[in-house]
Amino acid sequence: MSPQITVVIAAYNAARFIRETLESVLGQSLQDLEVIVVDDGSTDDTQQFLSSFSDSRLTVLRQDNNSGVSVARNAGLALARAPHIFFLDADDILAADALSKMVNTLDNNPDHVACFGHHIKIAEDGSDLSMGSYIRWKLLPTADTLRHLIAKNFICGAICVRTDAARAVGGFDATLRLGEDWEFWCRLALLGDFAAMPDDILLLYRQRFSSANYRLRKSPLRPNHQALDVIYSNPEIRARFSLSELQRRRRLAEIDVFWVGARNEYVQGRMVGFLKYLTIGALWYPDSVLRPRLVYLFFRGLQQPSYDRPRPNNGPALERCLFLLTPSKEACAVENFTQKLVSALQSRYPDQRYEILPVSGRLRDLPSIFREVAKADCIVFSLPLVAWKKLLLIPIFILLFATVMRRPVSVFMHEWKGLHWLRRLALGPIVLLSRTIIVVSPFISEQIANDRWLGRAGAKCRLVPHPPTVLRPNERLVTGRIRQIRRAASNSDVVIGCFGSIYKGKAATALLDICEHLNNRGVRALIVFIGSFTKSLDNYEQEFWSKVSRLNIKDHVIVTGYIRSETELYTLFEEIGAFLFLFPEGLTARRSSVIACLQSDRPVVVPAPRSATEFAHHEGFNALIESGVFSFIPPSADLRAIADQLLAAAKQAPRTAPVIDADAWWRAATAATRTALQESDRPSLAAETHWAPAE
Repeated sequence: MSPQITVVIAAYNAARFIRETLESVLGQSLQDLEVIVVDDGSTDDTQQFLSSFSDSRLTVLRQDNNSGVSVARNAGLALARAPHIFFLDADDILAADALSKMVNTLDNNPDHVACFGHHIKIAEDGSDLSMGSYIRWKLLPTADTLRHLIAKNFICGAICVRTDAARAVGGFDATLRLGEDWEFWCRLALLGDFAAMPDDILLLYRQRFSSANYRLRKSPLRPNHQALDVIYSNPEIRARFSLSELQRRRRLAEIDVFWVGARNEYVQGRMVGFLKYLTIGALWYPDSVLRPRLVYLFFRGLQQPSYDRPRPNNGPALERCLFLLTPSKEACAVENFTQKLVSALQSRYPDQRYEILPVSGRLRDLPSIFREVAKADCIVFSLPLVAWKKLLLIPIFILLFATVMRRPVSVFMHEWKGLHWLRRLALGPIVLLSRTIIVVSPFISEQIANDRWLGRAGAKCRLVPHPPTVLRPNERLVTGRIRQIRRAASNSDVVIGCFGSIYKGKAATALLDICEHLNNRGVRALIVFIGSFTKSLDNYEQEFWSKVSRLNIKDHVIVTGYIRSETELYTLFEEIGAFLFLFPEGLTARRSSVIACLQSDRPVVVPAPRSATEFAHHEGFNALIESGVFSFIPPSADLRAIADQLLAAAKQAPRTAPVIDADAWWRAATAATRTALQESDRPSLAAETHWAPAE
């Protein structure tokens, strides 16, 4: 005996949802049914989940290759034994009595080829995305189905079809990748009207932005009208209506498709794309405003709460904090700092979510970035971001989107005046519009406060102690690079080291003057720059090597390039006689390169801090200074005085490296960062940073 209805489910990589979907079908109030699942070449655990069902009403058809939903549905249609058929997506859910109601409706309307009702949208996690009044406004046509259907696809899967009618029109068009169901309904409607079920919600439609319905819509300038082209080229449809009505109906269909695309851009958090739709729509479809129901449903759709997660009434206000960072092949100090900071925050505060969002310099990646920003509670720009030197507008786009989405923005600033003016111009809006500016040195906050273009932005600065991002390992690793330095050092009287990225703000060319001065005094000096040049807009690398040639010290200068291994790094440090830094601003609390060098057994010669309060917020760094581990250069020292101090330091016997309580430094950094990010008011630099001693 044949079942009353066949449910065909086309499944491709549906392991996450197929169990819930099948349970909604097999648990129907109408039990006299068959279910045909066509596994369309899934590569996940879909087949495994299907094998866990032992219901005799279930048939599983496996296709080796992924041929598309139309081919899969047609395969199920060919096997169907029931007089009625329902095509169900593998992630949707049937209402408990949906099949019973649809079968009864078709039995009571023998002249109709199909029946259809309402659906409601659910998110991937199953939460309701629909609004009550939305259903009330979504009117279903009760007659002349084809005339309404060619102007708008008002059916979203909640439809039951007579099996003979589905076979008579040839099933789904396998050449269509988008809108294949719409085109199929139109061919069915040529055979007869559909019976409307205006009082029934039959289906829970799961909205997933990774599905083909969203991936294949293309852009507002090139919307995907393939299905419309097939519908309006159908000779039977063209014979049914006059040319003027076909033109009018197609215009309505294009308007509807266009504004559905605009709504989807907004709901997905793609504000740039949404703004494009609004601009193009105003030019191409000004008559849209003449359709009040469309306008109402469009704006109601914008209120769909797909990303607006309710916040808890108690507990921490911050749930998901997103750090924006540009990864690079050669991680700079800012990148290392941010990665370690986020890791430390995750470890210390597991009840909250601290995550890194990699940001490229590609405009095509903006939609995916916007989606993540829309789902976050707090956005942190970690600057400077190297890749944005090439595309300075990207941070502006992200900032505007976060502002529109009302996501609080904070910014981590490691320098300001040292940035190229074009970068300051591009990053200035972030500093101006951010809620909190987190800095690791009063030197940076003073630069921001004294920049007349930033107004009172300095009042938003909050200090965080800079913890060590590089720790001295116990092992050693001798590489070809180190052997090269050893050979060069064997012919030198003193080896000078300078660690970190090479850029103008670090005054690397000033060290070349020291090298030339020593050589002119008869002291064979070798200067080793441990690091690589930062890509910049000021041609500093060319300026550096030009000066090397001009001073005729090419054989006395080595640039190692980026060193990824900390083991190799500290093995190289042992070849250095003394480290020399000539920061124009003196030693500041933001210098991770200096903290790394302090952990070697070699002396560190550096200009003295200009401010007595530079390290007031950083108890750990302040304790190192008080212990006398630095050899401070007086502000008035000239080349000879600096050279003499360097030679004296290099002649000292190796000392024991100072002990740095890295755990305490990181506890202080994470506590101060968390406090800064959670503050609702604009923080002041006067707020204290509490030191967390070792437990």
